Amino acid sequence: MIIVHDGKAHTDDFLATCVLIHKLNCRAIRTKFTQEHLEDKSCWVIDQGMSFDSEMHNFDHHHIKEEICSFTMILDHFYKKEYRIAFPQLKFVEIMDSYGPKAAAKFFNTTEEVLEISNNPICGAIISVFSNINGEVSDPLYSVMKQMGASICHLIENTGRLLTMIENGVKFTEYKNLKIMNVVDCKIEEGFSAEELPTKKYCKLSKKEADVILTKDNRGGGYRMISNNTDKSKFLPNEKAYFTHNSGFLVAFKELNDYTEILSNHTKIM
Repeated sequence: MIIVHDGKAHTDDFLATCVLIHKLNCRAIRTKFTQEHLEDKSCWVIDQGMSFDSEMHNFDHHHIKEEICSFTMILDHFYKKEYRIAFPQLKFVEIMDSYGPKAAAKFFNTTEEVLEISNNPICGAIISVFSNINGEVSDPLYSVMKQMGASICHLIENTGRLLTMIENGVKFTEYKNLKIMNVVDCKIEEGFSAEELPTKKYCKLSKKEADVILTKDNRGGGYRMISNNTDKSKFLPNEKAYFTHNSGFLVAFKELNDYTEILSNHTKIM
């Protein structure tokens, strides 16, 4: 059973509960903890209790002078700390929850005002729904949280496999002074899609540069190019493309060989 605090919820306790619902397939109750909960290993006490004891399944961080939160405590419990190399964005969640928006803005090298207007309305809405629950979390939210937990775990568990898929098939070329990362020939294992390939993460970890990513397009059944920097290159609408984003960052087309013509004649290179 998951015991997570009631009242106003935050990203860390919500996501920690999502992962646990997926992992444990058990009840989740928003209520104040008791000493009996802390001493019962069948209870996973989240974001309350002033106790961090992974063996007893107590995951509170409020008494610890460290940039950590209940969500990353849970992830550390199941996956140790190796996953953090591939997911540096979790540091923001930890800083935000531990020290608030001022410290989080400093981490982002921005202001609190900019941070506030960048908040995702989807996140705010679902946290609000979670906050309004007193007692047991039931469907439909329970099922949604279970799927979210599964998605988070899938990403952590399979990023290494996806990076290996890239490594085994990627080609780096240059065309019109643009560095092209071609992952079209990467063998995608069953259960995955080309859109899941973490191409930017691969470039960062391998210290390779790519101005344009060439990959398969799952939506249209053809191919797509993505500009990593629209200040350097933008795709323009053209007869070879069945979709061009109005910002110029993406173009999708049917025939693979058309990518060179699109780069030559329908790309604005700055």
